[in-house]
Amino acid sequence: MKNNLNVFIVFLLLINLSACIGQQVDTDFKNIDNLSGVVKNDSETCMSPLFDDAIPMGEESFVIADAIQDDIILIPPNTWNKKAVLPLHDLSFQAIHFTGAEESEELWFRNFKDSGISYWTFSPIKKEWEEKVSYSSEHEYFFDTQNQLWLFTSENSTLEFLMFDKKLNTLVSMFEIPHQEYFSWYLRYSYSPTHNLWLLTHNHETNSSGLFLVDLESGELTNPIRPEEGSLDISNNWITLKTDQKGRLFTLNIDGIVERFNVSTGEISRRGIPTAMDILDLSSRDFFFTQDDRVLLDDRAIFDNGEYLSNLHVIFRSPVFITKIFNGVQPFVWESPEPQAETEDGRIWYKSNRGLAWHQPETGEWCMFTSAKSNIVKDSQGNLWIVYDNALYMLPASETKKQE
Repeated sequence: MKNNLNVFIVFLLLINLSACIGQQVDTDFKNIDNLSGVVKNDSETCMSPLFDDAIPMGEESFVIADAIQDDIILIPPNTWNKKAVLPLHDLSFQAIHFTGAEESEELWFRNFKDSGISYWTFSPIKKEWEEKVSYSSEHEYFFDTQNQLWLFTSENSTLEFLMFDKKLNTLVSMFEIPHQEYFSWYLRYSYSPTHNLWLLTHNHETNSSGLFLVDLESGELTNPIRPEEGSLDISNNWITLKTDQKGRLFTLNIDGIVERFNVSTGEISRRGIPTAMDILDLSSRDFFFTQDDRVLLDDRAIFDNGEYLSNLHVIFRSPVFITKIFNGVQPFVWESPEPQAETEDGRIWYKSNRGLAWHQPETGEWCMFTSAKSNIVKDSQGNLWIVYDNALYMLPASETKKQE
């Protein structure tokens, strides 16, 4: 009799538990707009992932991909302020950099057009647009520590470096470097605050990578980093690079090994990243250096930029970055978003092919707040700027203050 009573009590508890779970599911479901794919909370709108469970694979994935309409989800940056309309109605119009002091700040833009690429500025104070310069050849760009715009192009077996002269209001050729026999083309590049440019190059004959340093004062090209004698040569596998605020070079290889090179002292520090390096998604790898001297590797890991690159924390990635992109094998990719800015409240702001998002490392929270395909640029006052629907939007620094 006692056994039957125990069974009956357990049965009642299971019924109550099922009712509670069902009620919770219903509550969550009411907060999800299946037509627009968004989750709404009290403060802002966050886009939901394309899939609630596993990513479809094989033939099923292509059937599902065909059923998903491109760009069906359009979510504006609801909590941001619209500041100006773009001078051109062009989806390629992108903010890239802020220059100058508070009262003379200019937001730089880059725009692709039939005749080449043009560079524009916008003054938040004067609310004026100005086309600064255009260049017809395919090229890369960067800003130096003096906020000077540089371009470099690789044509006719030569690397040519040009700088925008503010007084002449035109591009001036600074120097040229003939292609070396030990590299065929460059894969990535990174400006160093020591006024140098690092190039990650590839030699198609040997199928190997190399690191070269361009002195922007003299135009000299050197190869200061070579594999140590007797050590494992991992240089063939480098996939990205970036310099920190002190001019030290960080690299990542296909096996998830991070290296930090201090060229002035010759010191090399290494550490592994225990997260999968998806060979089909290598283009998104990027380092970001936080205000408290930590190193962020896209949305995968964060560690101290100290002597031993210690205190590693693996980040729980968000499935909101699963997007419809054919990578040569399947129509869906779990993209690694690119970190763009950090705000006073500790949030890291990312861009991706699906939209823009922020991540709060302290809580692990993710929010994709808009479907905008835009860079996120931070000005000297801590305001954030993005482009959405042919307009310029700003999030005031007051919205990202650290909570006491």
